[in-house]
Formats: sequence, structure tokens, C-alpha cells
Amino acid sequence: MLSPDDWADVLWEGLKKPRRSARLFLSEYEIKRMITPDKILRVPGNAILSPLALDWLLLKGVQVVREA
Repeated sequence: MLSPDDWADVLWEGLKKPRRSARLFLSEYEIKRMITPDKILRVPGNAILSPLALDWLLLKGVQVVREA
């Protein structure tokens, strides 16, 4: 069984590890505000677009540009 000091060590080791960079999640509401007049949406390369957002983009003919 782990003592409180052991738990503290385990937690500390977990916190020291580098975390993956956060991915941006974009909903339909958010992408509607980001669209430019020329129907281009620029998003970070690792962004996640919701299924509803993808449907809306397809319906409106908006081009998605993923930036590095």
C-alpha cells in the first residue's frame, strides 16, 4: 500500500511530464463567426471541427485551410 509520501511522489512525477499541446475544438457557432467574406476558414493544423461544423461548411461551400 502506498503512503501519502509515495502518492505525492507519483503525482509530482506525473506533473513534471510534458503535456501534449492542446488542440482547438471548433463548433458550428464558432466557425460561423470566423468565416471571411471570401468563404475561407483558416484553422490551426491540429484543430478539431465538430461534425455539425463540417456539415455546415460543406453546405455553404466554405474552403477550410489548415495552417501549420
